[in-house]
Amino acid sequence: MIAAAEQLLAESDDQTKIIPGHGPLADKAQLAAYRTMLVTAHGRLRTLKEQGKTVEEAVAAKPLADLEKEWGDGLFTGDRWIEIIYPGVY
Repeated sequence: MIAAAEQLLAESDDQTKIIPGHGPLADKAQLAAYRTMLVTAHGRLRTLKEQGKTVEEAVAAKPLADLEKEWGDGLFTGDRWIEIIYPGVY
């Protein structure tokens, strides 16, 4: 997802309208904010993974709690998102 956001950012300009899979149209600035959130979340989850935490321990640590206000109103809660993506974090 990070690589896809980076590719879209590279191909976008300030006039570009982005059609997300869910939600309203977005612009390049919103996509950049989304990419930043993804990088932040990945870094936090990677740290937990490197510490040997299980998915249950990662969820309990609430590493994405501060991101919930802005990003947690979509299809998944932060906890559910961790459950889905944590196994693939490297």
